[in-house]
Amino acid sequence: MRKFMAIFGLLLFGALARPAGATTRYVSQSGGTFSGGSARSGQNAISVSAFNSSRSSPGDVNYLCGTINTPLTPQGNGASGSVVTIQFDTGANITVSACGSNGCIYLSGLSYYLIDGGTPCGYVNGVDTACNGFIQATGNGTGHGSTSSIGIQMYSGGSASNIEIRNLGIYNMYVHTGMPGNDTVSTNQYYCIHFSGTNDVVHNLVEHDCSAGFVGEVTSANIQFYNNHIYNINWGLFASGSFNPETITNWSVHDNDIHDWANWDVSSTGNHHDGIFFAGNDGTASDDDGADIYNNYIHGHTSDCPNNCMTAFIYVRDSKNIRVYNNLLVANSGDFMYNGFLFFEVVGSNLTGILAANNTIIGGNTGFGNGSCLYAEGVTGATIENNLLSNCPVLLWGVNGSNYSTLNNNVYQNSPLSNSWQIGGSAGGGGSVYSTLAAWQSATGAESNSKATSGSLNLSATFQPQSGSVAIGAGANLTSLGITALDTAKGGTSRPASGAWDAGAYAFGSGTSSAPAPPTNLKAVAQ
Repeated sequence: MRKFMAIFGLLLFGALARPAGATTRYVSQSGGTFSGGSARSGQNAISVSAFNSSRSSPGDVNYLCGTINTPLTPQGNGASGSVVTIQFDTGANITVSACGSNGCIYLSGLSYYLIDGGTPCGYVNGVDTACNGFIQATGNGTGHGSTSSIGIQMYSGGSASNIEIRNLGIYNMYVHTGMPGNDTVSTNQYYCIHFSGTNDVVHNLVEHDCSAGFVGEVTSANIQFYNNHIYNINWGLFASGSFNPETITNWSVHDNDIHDWANWDVSSTGNHHDGIFFAGNDGTASDDDGADIYNNYIHGHTSDCPNNCMTAFIYVRDSKNIRVYNNLLVANSGDFMYNGFLFFEVVGSNLTGILAANNTIIGGNTGFGNGSCLYAEGVTGATIENNLLSNCPVLLWGVNGSNYSTLNNNVYQNSPLSNSWQIGGSAGGGGSVYSTLAAWQSATGAESNSKATSGSLNLSATFQPQSGSVAIGAGANLTSLGITALDTAKGGTSRPASGAWDAGAYAFGSGTSSAPAPPTNLKAVAQ
């Protein structure tokens, strides 16, 4: 990504000097003297109604006290280097039956705000961590209410720019129970966060039981989304292009824990589940242009639908210049994917600038379904390198003329390897399948340094290569690509500046402090 992305948060939201005359407010539901908490104790609080009628200025700090039962509609803007802060004090929360279409916090059209739930939470150093401050709905769900409910709204009334949201829980916008019911409630009314804007940063959140954790609309540029824990969702993150070329640009999506989608199953085809979903909609592969997706842990139960409602763990459709690397994608044993765990798809024109490197993808079943570890449709000049692909019905599947600038140094494992690679065809059959690496190499004219085994990959319980693993030294050195985050393996081990790399997300000898906890409900599979 652009160099400034790594330091943007520090420049905008780091240690900021408050201007002279900045106001500190304490906000409780009804106002009055409040006790408890760490900041509010003994302070005179204003009511939510008074806060919604007041206007914040650069540097103002607004502490939320106790339980708030009314959505917040802040007024006024901050400034560069002097944001307006909404701070959840100890034990503070916003709890309502439903947040409504304007959200429990309405930031549309505003700029330079910090929303801070308090202590660090989300996905912290590879550990899922509970939050202090939170927003929750209590009245929506299958068999209950279905009022529109969006945790934080940053879209409906205009873009919100230079916003940071951190250390916050957003829960239960709609608690969907999935199969065998047929609850086909619209998914576009129950987002945890709905936004468009520029220079927005969302990190260290816990989001669950929303139709989507994070939905970005056009125009949205220079967006960071990291260290979040998201589950029980239809989409973890959705970047939605909408017939506007190059209007979803320069996103960084990394170090998130995203899991479990089956509660959003329906018997119709209305819901398709994805972990991370970038979708251009104009058929020219230009709506979404530029994203780095890396170091994410995407796993868990995909679907109980008879035909599988899960599309992909990472789904890139009609987008370009998308780089996907260092991700760990792991299905529960027995689960499969309708399309591919990592799925590149073109509808109207060719995808360009696609990179898939050093990902570890472990499927849940090789015996049925049309899913694949990595699926490429209509991709032009992609780099597919250093990936570790295992236990999928098809390990790599290319259709509709997909071609590659580099296809090499991948490690493949299935037991057995029969029909593990495919070119062409569709879910209904057809195409050419290959059961040996040699046949696949001959068909593609590539993969000269790739490896395949029907035996063990010799990975640890957290999917890191152990001594003797075929992944060790199997990768090409990709330092020349100039992707700083790729030069460090998932788990924090620096990859060598010269000499071979290991294939997959992890390097041999990676520290375990940042390794994810092993997924639950797994059964032994041959590796």
